[in-house]
Amino acid sequence: MIGASGGEFSAPNEEAACKRIELLRPVEQLCYEIAHYLLGNETAAAAASEEALLALYRQPRFVRTSEEERRRMAREEAIRCSLALSCCLQHKEPVSPTLV
Repeated sequence: MIGASGGEFSAPNEEAACKRIELLRPVEQLCYEIAHYLLGNETAAAAASEEALLALYRQPRFVRTSEEERRRMAREEAIRCSLALSCCLQHKEPVSPTLV
């Protein structure tokens, strides 16, 4: 997109999305490791960590807080999503796309 000054710039929503994604990258591995530890299965861990990252992406507070707080939030979300998936798997319930 070309701005009024003739230079390129991203739309505000695209910039916000890119910022959120960049903030998620440092906690991506953490989410997977926690999920794998709790679930003991690579496929389930990938699904749970993906859900955790999506949930974090949707939380406005995630962008505004410190790195330490983002890591805490990521740990909590990874645990929550892993436990939700574990319950679904134990009861042989269909796993919803959002788990919760």
